[in-house]
Amino acid sequence: YGERLYSHRATFSMLSRLRTSFFAKLIPLTPGILNKNRSGDLLARIVGDVESLQNYFLRVAYPPIMVVMVFLATVLFTSAFSLWIAVLFVLGMLVTAFVVPGIVLLGQRRIHGRVREQRAQLSTEVTEVLYGFRDLKVYGQLAQREQQLQQASSTLAAEQQRAAGHLLRGQSMHALVTFLISWGVLALGAYLIMDGALAGVFLAMLVMASLTVFEEAAAMATLPAYKEDSEHAAKRLTETVQSTAVQSSQPGGTLAVDHAVSIELSGVTFQYEGEWRAALRDMSLLITPGSKTAIVGPSGSGKSTIIDLLLKLRTPMDGDIRLNGISVKELDEASIWQAANVVLQQSHFFRGTIRDNLLLNGEEHTDEQLLEVLAKVQLPDTSLTDRVYEKGENLSDGEKQRLALA
Repeated sequence: YGERLYSHRATFSMLSRLRTSFFAKLIPLTPGILNKNRSGDLLARIVGDVESLQNYFLRVAYPPIMVVMVFLATVLFTSAFSLWIAVLFVLGMLVTAFVVPGIVLLGQRRIHGRVREQRAQLSTEVTEVLYGFRDLKVYGQLAQREQQLQQASSTLAAEQQRAAGHLLRGQSMHALVTFLISWGVLALGAYLIMDGALAGVFLAMLVMASLTVFEEAAAMATLPAYKEDSEHAAKRLTETVQSTAVQSSQPGGTLAVDHAVSIELSGVTFQYEGEWRAALRDMSLLITPGSKTAIVGPSGSGKSTIIDLLLKLRTPMDGDIRLNGISVKELDEASIWQAANVVLQQSHFFRGTIRDNLLLNGEEHTDEQLLEVLAKVQLPDTSLTDRVYEKGENLSDGEKQRLALA
């Protein structure tokens, strides 16, 4: 009981820290990581794969330690009554600790690999259907996507059933070994009693000890499966933060802003992964403090890319970018974002009220100040208590732009 209480509390504490640290590593990798991973698959990794790591501590790391401790104590205790029964316990321990897990391991990687792939596929498809529900409905493709979801769900259920059957096979073999050892203890104990080497009053105790000690070894039968699943989850989490081209930089200096900022790009080159041409090639630009500059050009010419590079959301492949004469490589991202006022083409709005979305920066503002800002962006008739749906679904495109400016 003490081991289970301590191990579970320790495991859940470690998982809590793992979730927060993993999410903290994801923040500097956006938006590059969103371009490499579909949102449903990324969500499955953040939630499901981190959750799978609890099996490593609870069903992989701890059970062998407890089995060795309990078996050694039981064998030493039993040897005081009968050395032969102690030897029988040792043989049973070897079978449950090595033979049964080895049999379970055969074919385990192939089965659980398909389960993880299907789980990620289903999560991805469900997310995309929810995001694109309105468009699918308008273009008459909703029924077809629903059928694909049903097929993906059925495939996942079938693979999970196969994997569960494989685990149950291992548990059944463990139960068989347990009862064989118990019958062996009963038969050997009866023989020793007849031979006068064992007092008959101890036979029931030894049989109960055999049943109890092998209960602790039951986790060994499923250990290979959970070990494989935990290793795959850890691998996916590592790939998530390492496979993106955007690298997290070390914390740098702070961009102190008490006046307009000068912007200088020198020989900047940037190319998106998988693209055949560079979005920007050997570009140089100087914007003096306090000036007004408009950058125009056709779609795909790199206008939005320049903004991403200035905000350190992306890293140039070559060249340097300086703000107030300081390279962005030496600046902390948060200080750049705090000094900039950027309205992107697509702004995210959170479910709540107009007031909730205006106060996202955490600063204190009175209602009068908020209403004044709304009037400046030509939303004078908007109430601070008006509801805003997730992603601003109940707002027009013009209202979204004005609210983003506010």
